[in-house]
Amino acid sequence: MLQGSGPWTAAAADGTRVTLAAASHPLRPGRVEFTVRVDGREDAGRPYSVDLVSPTMPMHGVVRSSVRGETAEVEIPMEGTWALYVNLDSVGSNTAEFVFVVGPGEAPGHTHSHGGTH
Repeated sequence: MLQGSGPWTAAAADGTRVTLAAASHPLRPGRVEFTVRVDGREDAGRPYSVDLVSPTMPMHGVVRSSVRGETAEVEIPMEGTWALYVNLDSVGSNTAEFVFVVGPGEAPGHTHSHGGTH
């Protein structure tokens, strides 16, 4: 789980460092704007996106949002535990994972790398 108000850092499967920051705190359901920075990213045309997943309720599926510049707008439908995957490729095999709690009971925790698909 993410600690504090960020920014938070995680490594993608290939070791690329990714930094994520939320525009508002604490995290609440609704539209949330995140700033996404990828270290060493000189090829601004390289596609990447973010995927929002509820690890505790997989029936919600994966909601993919594009990243424009360094901004991703994500619609978080409800309180609970969520994972945001920053995809550094078009298939989601090279990602950095950020796990957080939305709503009351926002708790400290971790971020970590994610190799493979989600």
